[in-house]
Amino acid sequence: MPFVTEQLQPWAIAVPLAELDGPYGQKISEIITDWHKTGFLIEANAANGIAASPFLEEQHEKLR
Repeated sequence: MPFVTEQLQPWAIAVPLAELDGPYGQKISEIITDWHKTGFLIEANAANGIAASPFLEEQHEKLR
């Protein structure tokens, strides 16, 4: 049985402000969006015995 997330902690991947709209910032955004869209983060959690958080489920449904 997967562990349930008890205390949702926000997280982020930071890029320098100068790179935010540049190629690096755009690529990081594309990668993270793809992780949510494909369910990669939900699958990675499941593989490690962690239930998907409501945030991950919401983002996955939103970006499908």
